[in-house]
Amino acid sequence: DATVVVDAADTDKVTLELSGLTIENSNFPCIYVRSADKVHVTLAAGTENALSVTGAFLTDGDVACDAVIFSKDDLVLDGEGSLAVTSSAHAIASKDDLKVKGGTYAIVASAKALTANDTLTIKAGTIQADASEGLEATVVNVEGGTVSIAATDDGINATAKSDKADIGTPTIQVSGGELTIEMAQ
Repeated sequence: DATVVVDAADTDKVTLELSGLTIENSNFPCIYVRSADKVHVTLAAGTENALSVTGAFLTDGDVACDAVIFSKDDLVLDGEGSLAVTSSAHAIASKDDLKVKGGTYAIVASAKALTANDTLTIKAGTIQADASEGLEATVVNVEGGTVSIAATDDGINATAKSDKADIGTPTIQVSGGELTIEMAQ
């Protein structure tokens, strides 16, 4: 039941490098960004990492911390290693922006694979997701990488989650990469 907690100043940029890390938790995020300006979760080259939460997620005060990697601030996933994420709810969630700039991800989640309140951008990397919903944010941009989603609900969902005026209308834009969505029953 380990949790890595980032609790930095709201102007701080933090990098967590995962190198052969395995964390299992029964009811709380394996990585929880409570406060920071931006957090990079970097997968060290050639490493395999695994994070899983098996039970019902607890809250932190009034915050529903319902993802294996849960961030209240901007979150960037990158690197050249791999990460397996298994979740009884959401896999990776950001209450701000979420970017994927590299890495290989194998996600199994009961709810959403990748979700952000504001913008979710995939620039590079390989994502294999088996979840109720694949990608969700106010604005979803797939600019590169290889994304394969097996979903029982929505493959990609753009919905007005953000309260920021500059985010705009819910939008899905695919301008590059390879995207495959399979709807499972």
